[in-house]
Amino acid sequence: MLDEMAEARQERQELREGMIQLQNVVERLTNVQEGIANKLASLDGDRPTILRKLSTIENKVAHILQREQEEVEFPINSDQLI
Repeated sequence: MLDEMAEARQERQELREGMIQLQNVVERLTNVQEGIANKLASLDGDRPTILRKLSTIENKVAHILQREQEEVEFPINSDQLI
Protein backbone atom coordinates (compact mmCIF):
# COMPACT_ATOMS: atom_id res chain seq x y z
CA MET A 1 0.00 0.00 0.00
CA LEU A 2 2.80 2.43 0.85
CA ASP A 3 4.50 1.52 -2.41
CA GLU A 4 1.32 2.34 -4.34
CA MET A 5 1.04 5.71 -2.59
CA ALA A 6 4.69 6.52 -3.26
CA GLU A 7 4.27 5.51 -6.88
CA ALA A 8 1.13 7.65 -7.26
CA ARG A 9 2.94 10.59 -5.64
CA GLN A 10 5.83 10.14 -8.05
CA GLU A 11 3.45 10.08 -11.04
CA ARG A 12 1.71 13.26 -9.83
CA GLN A 13 5.09 14.96 -9.42
CA GLU A 14 6.08 13.96 -12.96
CA LEU A 15 2.76 15.26 -14.28
CA ARG A 16 3.28 18.59 -12.45
CA GLU A 17 6.76 18.92 -13.92
CA GLY A 18 5.39 18.12 -17.38
CA MET A 19 2.67 20.76 -16.96
CA ILE A 20 5.26 23.34 -15.88
CA GLN A 21 7.36 22.53 -18.93
CA LEU A 22 4.30 22.89 -21.17
CA GLN A 23 3.45 26.24 -19.57
CA ASN A 24 7.01 27.44 -20.20
CA VAL A 25 6.86 26.34 -23.83
CA VAL A 26 3.50 28.07 -24.33
CA GLU A 27 4.92 31.25 -22.76
CA ARG A 28 7.95 31.18 -25.06
CA LEU A 29 5.76 30.54 -28.11
CA THR A 30 3.55 33.46 -27.11
CA ASN A 31 6.62 35.69 -26.86
CA VAL A 32 7.81 34.55 -30.29
CA GLN A 33 4.35 35.18 -31.76
CA GLU A 34 4.29 38.69 -30.27
CA GLY A 35 7.77 39.34 -31.65
CA ILE A 36 6.68 38.27 -35.13
CA ALA A 37 3.58 40.46 -34.92
CA ASN A 38 5.73 43.43 -33.86
CA LYS A 39 8.14 42.87 -36.76
CA LEU A 40 5.27 42.68 -39.24
CA ALA A 41 3.74 45.85 -37.82
CA SER A 42 7.12 47.55 -38.10
CA LEU A 43 7.42 46.51 -41.74
CA ASP A 44 3.93 47.84 -42.44
CA GLY A 45 4.87 51.09 -40.73
CA ASP A 46 8.01 51.45 -42.85
CA ARG A 47 6.22 50.69 -46.12
CA PRO A 48 4.96 54.25 -46.78
CA THR A 49 8.47 55.63 -46.26
CA ILE A 50 9.99 53.06 -48.61
CA LEU A 51 7.29 53.68 -51.22
CA ARG A 52 7.81 57.43 -50.93
CA LYS A 53 11.56 57.03 -51.44
CA LEU A 54 11.04 54.72 -54.42
CA SER A 55 8.58 57.18 -55.91
CA THR A 56 11.10 60.02 -55.49
CA ILE A 57 13.79 57.95 -57.20
CA GLU A 58 11.40 57.07 -60.02
CA ASN A 59 10.53 60.75 -60.52
CA LYS A 60 14.21 61.76 -60.60
CA VAL A 61 15.04 59.06 -63.15
CA ALA A 62 12.07 60.11 -65.30
CA HIS A 63 13.23 63.74 -65.11
CA ILE A 64 16.79 62.82 -66.11
CA LEU A 65 15.56 60.69 -69.00
CA GLN A 66 13.28 63.49 -70.15
CA ARG A 67 16.16 66.00 -70.08
CA GLU A 68 18.39 63.62 -72.02
CA GLN A 69 15.63 63.12 -74.59
CA GLU A 70 15.17 66.87 -74.96
CA GLU A 71 18.92 67.34 -75.42
CA VAL A 72 18.91 64.72 -78.18
CA GLU A 73 15.96 66.39 -79.90
CA PHE A 74 17.17 69.98 -79.34
CA PRO A 75 20.92 69.94 -78.70
CA ILE A 76 22.13 73.04 -76.90
CA ASN A 77 25.29 74.59 -78.28
CA SER A 78 27.32 76.78 -75.97
CA ASP A 79 27.40 79.46 -78.69
CA GLN A 80 23.61 79.65 -78.57
CA LEU A 81 23.61 80.56 -74.88
CA ILE A 82 25.43 83.84 -75.48
